[in-house]
Amino acid sequence: MKLSPELESRILAMPGVRVNGRAVGPVQTPAPEFESEKDFQSWVIEQAESNGWDWYHTFNSKRSKSGYPDLMMWRERVLFAEVKSEDGVVSATQANVIDDLRAAGAEVYVWRPSDMLEVVRVLAGRPRTAREWMLALAERIEIQSRLLSQRAERTGA
Repeated sequence: MKLSPELESRILAMPGVRVNGRAVGPVQTPAPEFESEKDFQSWVIEQAESNGWDWYHTFNSKRSKSGYPDLMMWRERVLFAEVKSEDGVVSATQANVIDDLRAAGAEVYVWRPSDMLEVVRVLAGRPRTAREWMLALAERIEIQSRLLSQRAERTGA
């Protein structure tokens, strides 16, 4: 499903919206604000459900493996999303899990409120461009290479 030009232009006009890490809206004003990371995550879930995605979130992670992304979503493919506040920091454990998932070929995102356009585009199902596929593949190869080097160093191989 493709975004209507009207919806895309409305989202692009929001203050602080980023596409691929670059600001596209008026940058002198802050990104749209959510009261909490939980509120932003609820918005992401609403976007997912409205576009036909099923989702899973571990509500009490005390007995779960640390670092697992906040959301797993599936429709015609599976994707993971770590949801952060604008100032939230991805922990080292989270970064390792994200790297491992990407190395295994998973589609993984770290989303902040200023990434609203990307959230909408991904969940609306806009297909990746050839350039985006190539960049994702290059990133996967780089991650796999780094993980193999780290494993070789640990095992002395």
